[in-house]
Amino acid sequence: MKFLRTLDIYLLRLSCGTLGSVVAIIMSLMVLEHLPRLIDITSLSGHRGYIVGQTVLGLLPEYARIGTVFGLYLAIALTVRKLALRGELDVIEAMGIAPRRWLRVPIALTLLAAGFVLVNQGWLMPAGEQRIEDIGRRMTAGDFGFNLSAHEFHSMGDNIVLKFDGIDPENGRLTGIFVRTADGVFQAGSGSLSLSSEREPNLQLRHGQLIEPAGRVLSFEAIDVRLPRIARADHGPTETDTVWRTEPIGSLIASSNPAPLRIACARLLWVLLLPLAAALAITLGRPPLRSNSALGLFVGLCFLIGLIKSIDWYAGLHTAHPVAEAGMLGCLWLALVTMVPRWRESAHSLTAAKVWRKIGMRPFVRGLATPLPPFVRTNPLHPDRQRTTLPSYSGRSGPEW
Repeated sequence: MKFLRTLDIYLLRLSCGTLGSVVAIIMSLMVLEHLPRLIDITSLSGHRGYIVGQTVLGLLPEYARIGTVFGLYLAIALTVRKLALRGELDVIEAMGIAPRRWLRVPIALTLLAAGFVLVNQGWLMPAGEQRIEDIGRRMTAGDFGFNLSAHEFHSMGDNIVLKFDGIDPENGRLTGIFVRTADGVFQAGSGSLSLSSEREPNLQLRHGQLIEPAGRVLSFEAIDVRLPRIARADHGPTETDTVWRTEPIGSLIASSNPAPLRIACARLLWVLLLPLAAALAITLGRPPLRSNSALGLFVGLCFLIGLIKSIDWYAGLHTAHPVAEAGMLGCLWLALVTMVPRWRESAHSLTAAKVWRKIGMRPFVRGLATPLPPFVRTNPLHPDRQRTTLPSYSGRSGPEW
């Protein structure tokens, strides 16, 4: 019993270290991938640090979901691979320890990861989506203001340039506004800049004049200049496609609408993905006999990416039977995973056949490369004595008794 407890601690230490490292690396890479886009989106908004921080905080549950799936797979697969390459797995099996016993730690990690993904998909991700949607709504309303400096020319896109002299401390309006557009040049004493409901910058000018390209000058008391949609502000920091993404999984399951049911089933498929990833890791993590090839790990990663892509494909469908389609997709997954051991055995046997054939051909190739032995003939007068004819390349010729 003491040895089994030590074995469990040893496997837990190997698995948890890899799991934590992979999850941290994947989440960091995904944050670094989306951070430049978030910074570019908020380039015209005030409080950029707060907006970017809250948006990244809302995206962390989604990043943790992906990191948990790949982290669990690599943790179990690399643990099994280390045990096999070091010969420890052979020792464990030689001691009569059943696979059910030494696989308790991977199974426990799989159950914990599946529970975390269920909580993440059911409640944490909707809360993150709600946080992102609130940030986008506040940006649309202009609650964070605009990050513009006075006495500087700001390019607003499509050859539109904005410049202002300062900000009135009493009402917060811009003063001394200069705007150059395709319609002409606007000069106004004051004005305000905000975002419309379509996320387009809208400039309200007061007490100014318009100089048209033809040279005509028009005076106005108040005019609204709708600036064109800027590429940087075209997509807000929110990634909410539908209102159902902000709902917890309980309300989605209770709904009779196919759209929320499909989203709920897609979230549950992520939970089912964890046991399948563990099964792939246990099957493909062990390298072939007399080999240290990592082909099985690579094949398992490709297989796992295909399963994740199938979830995205399923979530994008628009049919009236989401539950039945999710069941069919899950059964297809199970069928494919059960075929992996057979593929592994056939691949390993094929590799062994190639190695055996190569080893069997080696003496024949070696015999072709070695010089021919001397010709041996029996002496008819003395059968117990033999006459050997040396080859010409030996430097000697004639029979030798």
